[in-house]
Amino acid sequence: MYISGSGPVRSSSELPGCVVGMPSKDPNSAWFRIEVIKVPLARPEQARVVSSPRIFNDLVAPKTHGEAPEDSAAHARQIDQAKAAGLFIADVPGDGEIIIPPEHSRMMLDSIVKARGGSGAP
Repeated sequence: MYISGSGPVRSSSELPGCVVGMPSKDPNSAWFRIEVIKVPLARPEQARVVSSPRIFNDLVAPKTHGEAPEDSAAHARQIDQAKAAGLFIADVPGDGEIIIPPEHSRMMLDSIVKARGGSGAP
């Protein structure tokens, strides 16, 4: 029998042994782990977890490289053009500057206006 599901890690008070956290920091973490359950067909009430193997264990990240100089230059031009057009730019740690799509910034500005009790265009 195979059952699939997903959800947050249960609290250890509900299910002893459940631990939240990255497996690299806590080897007992329930993240990225599956439970193999043995269910005796004649006595399903005796079902039990027989193992909890980790998935994605021992995976090796593929080799990567930075952007090519022409890609970096093209990105810098796009950022400069967006700034000149008055678009919003975010500086994301690890990713550098990104352009906030106008539909996203419009929603954020609208919510700020409403939160301040205003009306109309931001």
